Amino acid sequence: MPFEKELSKAPVRLPNPHISDSLLQIINNRVSTKEYCSKRLDEQDISNILWAAFGKNKKGTRTIPTALNEKNLKIFMLNEKGIWLYDGENHTLNKISNENALPCLARQDYVQSGSLNLVYTGSNPDYSPLHAGSAYQNVYLYATEKGLGTVVRGFIDKEKLHRALGLREDEFVIIHQLIGYPDKKD
Repeated sequence: MPFEKELSKAPVRLPNPHISDSLLQIINNRVSTKEYCSKRLDEQDISNILWAAFGKNKKGTRTIPTALNEKNLKIFMLNEKGIWLYDGENHTLNKISNENALPCLARQDYVQSGSLNLVYTGSNPDYSPLHAGSAYQNVYLYATEKGLGTVVRGFIDKEKLHRALGLREDEFVIIHQLIGYPDKKD
């Protein structure tokens, strides 16, 4: 094994990854999608996506690793009919507003065509962005496996979203994730 030899400055050639493994195939096929068709996600897909992002697994812990076991990540679902907060502990969506906050996300035209809008927020500047990254990566993996498209976006109006989501002063908007059926123009 090359690592057992004396350290040298020469690059160590690694074996090719076994992309035949199902998880590595999903990772290999992962893409960011910016063109969506009008088909809407069903309730089961939304449930699965939210659980993958920050649900409670069979061991009673979250589906993502959290530094210091912090569970201060919040995931909001937005559509034209309102804003919901995902409760991963109880796997429920709780409506917090009837406001249409989608204009806060729509700084790029393609945002209007996606089916599901998730906004990740937190209160720990050191760890919440890491937790959001783990959560949205789980959503990417689920979406890829199911033939869905997704993209994460930072080009959003974070100040207006902060107010619309009713965040406390110590909480902040991290990122937006758009999910939907890709528009396959063949």
